[in-house]
Amino acid sequence: RPVATARERVRRTHGIPPDAVVFLYLGRINRDKGLLDLAQAFAEVGSRHPDAHLLLVGPDEGNLRAALTSAAADSAARLHNAGLTDRPQDYFAAADACCLPSYREGFPTTLLEAAAAGLPAIGSRIYGITDAIVEGETGLLFEAGDVRQLALGMRTLAGDASLRRRMGQRAKERAVRDFSSAVVTAALLEYYEQLLARRAD
Repeated sequence: RPVATARERVRRTHGIPPDAVVFLYLGRINRDKGLLDLAQAFAEVGSRHPDAHLLLVGPDEGNLRAALTSAAADSAARLHNAGLTDRPQDYFAAADACCLPSYREGFPTTLLEAAAAGLPAIGSRIYGITDAIVEGETGLLFEAGDVRQLALGMRTLAGDASLRRRMGQRAKERAVRDFSSAVVTAALLEYYEQLLARRAD
């Protein structure tokens, strides 16, 4: 549940204006997550939307900080590295959209957490992410590795606050309806019961 005080505090800490559009990546910082693509896309988005900021949260496992700054080009001053956190909810509160440009994923819990916080998402069209984002409804998808498509999606959300709100609301409704702990636990128990019933036969 996003908290206004957390939104203000995180933005103030990173020098992000209250009215800026903040794209968030939260997870491990490495090449497989498509972060160099994200930084390159942000370079284009930032040139067209001077109010856009990119906030990266997570451990820099790939030692990519310098490469990401370089890829962001003239928008590098609005790329913020927060490092590891034990308060991801504060960063969801501070953001306006969540990005996951991975080349490979399992099932991305981060996108569900973002959805629960009312954030629309932009993700690569790969296994796992396509289960977490309903294209055109809770977020936008692009072909993995396609920087131009990623930038287009980011520009679309950066320039349309009502679309961000609408997708964020639908994402939240879906997360609560389909992925609450009660729903997931019930489904897991039902699966175990089916397995046990088959074994008994």
